[in-house]
Amino acid sequence: MIKLQTLEPKAVQIIMPRVNDELTARYFYESAMAWCRTNGYSKAAHYFKNEAKQENKHYKNWIKFLSDWNVDISFPIIESPMKFTSLIDILEQQYNMEYGLYEAYEQDAIKIFPLCPTIFGIIQKYMKIQNDSVIESNDLIAKAYNYIGSDPKLVLFESENF
Repeated sequence: MIKLQTLEPKAVQIIMPRVNDELTARYFYESAMAWCRTNGYSKAAHYFKNEAKQENKHYKNWIKFLSDWNVDISFPIIESPMKFTSLIDILEQQYNMEYGLYEAYEQDAIKIFPLCPTIFGIIQKYMKIQNDSVIESNDLIAKAYNYIGSDPKLVLFESENF
């Protein structure tokens, strides 16, 4: 019986924190959706629900890729839901999370290229996704800051931007 090939363990060790980050992002967006629903921001809730779906897709794609390469996956521990104080708080946390994940993928790309070109190609795809997410969250928060003086609870902002 032949031994099936798998990925370099060091490469898997580098990428597993990103798998965890994608799952954490899903829970962040689900928590944001719930907070928005509870606080009457129905359009923002819908937006964050869709973001959670996208993050879950990223997580599942990583799991599929790793299992297709015969990697014995240690599934990440699920953190408790995030806490928010306002819509602006969610937007600021969103920006920090998306930018942090972009930086992490960028650093992983540097480390992983000599180890596993296959994972490097996937990381490049996620760097593009993260770049777009950073720009989107940057635009949302910049718009929110323009509203905050006259619309402190961001009700008008929410109705016009989500």
